[in-house]
Amino acid sequence: MISTCPSCLNQVSHEEHLFEIQCECGTRFNPYLSSSDEEIPPLEGPSNPEAQAAPSDYSESRSMFEELKNFGESLNADEEVLPENNTALPPVETPGEEAQTAQVPVEECLMTSGDNFEGYKIESYLAPVSLWSEVSANSDNPLKPAFDRLRERAQVAGGNGILSVRWTLSPDSTRVLLTGIPVRCSKNA
Repeated sequence: MISTCPSCLNQVSHEEHLFEIQCECGTRFNPYLSSSDEEIPPLEGPSNPEAQAAPSDYSESRSMFEELKNFGESLNADEEVLPENNTALPPVETPGEEAQTAQVPVEECLMTSGDNFEGYKIESYLAPVSLWSEVSANSDNPLKPAFDRLRERAQVAGGNGILSVRWTLSPDSTRVLLTGIPVRCSKNA
């Protein structure tokens, strides 16, 4: 395992089970504690006084974490997120509502949780797509509408296949979050 010394910021290689390691600069630290947690005092002996005097500055990491957290909290599960080019998405069928006709037909669109399609060549990777969808509880295939909508998103983006498909059910199992990477692919000759 590799950890960063909080004093000199050097990378220190160590066994994963150790809770106290010593850097070349003489600083002892616990690799599982953050910089705001209580630090272990340096060992007696030779050390680098300049490195120990330098404060650990994780403000950039904290700032980025806050930004990501705020973004995630600002997403509304019922809200549709449009693609980057802000093109309108086609209307889709939602369980419990009157069926609407999709503007983009759900034609053959390969889908896998893996990283490639057997017998196909990936020509280009497109921007990832994701969506929240209601789970159709009274259906033989409760996730079919969600997967159909994911296919439609991939087709709107110009893809004819989706790699790395992932799904997560909401805690109450009424909604599902689907994500995937649309691709343009063609059958191997």
